[in-house]
Amino acid sequence: MLRAAHARSPGQWAGRVSMVTGMDAAPMAAPLLVLCVSALWENCVSARLNQRPIIGVLAHESNDVIPFGKSYIPASYVKILESAGARVAPISMKLTEAEYTELLHSINGRTFKKFPKNLLQALQIRPLTGHYHYWGVSMKNFTNNKKLNNFYRILTTNMDNQRVEYVSTVEARWNFNHFSNTTEEEKALIYNYTPMYTGNISRFEQVYLID
Repeated sequence: MLRAAHARSPGQWAGRVSMVTGMDAAPMAAPLLVLCVSALWENCVSARLNQRPIIGVLAHESNDVIPFGKSYIPASYVKILESAGARVAPISMKLTEAEYTELLHSINGRTFKKFPKNLLQALQIRPLTGHYHYWGVSMKNFTNNKKLNNFYRILTTNMDNQRVEYVSTVEARWNFNHFSNTTEEEKALIYNYTPMYTGNISRFEQVYLID
């Protein structure tokens, strides 16, 4: 069954930290307690937050686009991710299934080529997604489950045949994937490849030859 998905507003899921203090507390107690809680919260978040995530970019098959090598990654894709603070790990087209599994369990996310610019808007109003399953998680059950709420952020929802809203797309709030050691991590990064100027032979100014 094809249905339009309903995107959730980012503002609805903004995290909040609140504290309740007794009315008869000493005048200076509340501000001091707020400072302590704030400092503790910042230390906890900064300790777990990955400030330099590694994002995998799937290599493109060269074909007639780039007359060198078997696959490439446009340098512009890398620059966009780096400008957001991420590091890039190229995903070769020649890996084995085991190698793909290991790599995807080591990086923090991945990009997809030819991603539609207005995909989210289209998903909201057009029946683009197929749902052929009998089971799902309703919004009520999802929001009542603290573990689900804390780990996942809802991106889209749908309505079933009984007009019950259910969760159709989620995003993990925390991703603790990492390489086994620093050496393996450094070997996987795009910095091991040298960008090549291709502005005179393709629509890309620079590319990384992967295979």
